[in-house]
Amino acid sequence: SPGNHDWGTGTLAPYLNYFGVKRYYNKAFTNVEIFMLDSDNHEPDGITVVSNQALWLKMALKSSKMKWKLVLFHHPPYSSGEHCNSVYMRWPFYDWGANLVISGHDHDYERFLINGKNYIVNGLGGADIRGYKKIVSGSVKRYNKNYGALLLNVFTDKLNIQFIDIDNIMQDNITLTK
Repeated sequence: SPGNHDWGTGTLAPYLNYFGVKRYYNKAFTNVEIFMLDSDNHEPDGITVVSNQALWLKMALKSSKMKWKLVLFHHPPYSSGEHCNSVYMRWPFYDWGANLVISGHDHDYERFLINGKNYIVNGLGGADIRGYKKIVSGSVKRYNKNYGALLLNVFTDKLNIQFIDIDNIMQDNITLTK
């Protein structure tokens, strides 16, 4: 999903051309559908909960027949990292049908449990690793010692999410069930 670095030139054209996607879109796989958003303030269709993009997401989640629905975007609604919370992205994702919300932007890993719902920040893909500014309420797991990636294993009745660092050490592991 695009973010501030992708909009850095003032246009998203290089990103869109390279990946062959729209600014926000969905992609279905077996048992899971991923909904990619553009959370940058340059997004022409808006980034508020009543924007055209949000209305698209609400309808797309509602019409999805997939067991697991993941929403991904750049700016985290909750973060203890350098950039802190992007409060404007606290849309009612779970009320609309999402099962997991994943974002980036801050160069760390953090998992939140807010009102029984999981939010993951994964920004350890390769840029400089950064520390935490102020620990936000609901933060249940933090890691910023090394780079890594999320591994999602999707099953009919469960979704397993692991954060594995580049030394192949699992730093976080959570399983959601239905």
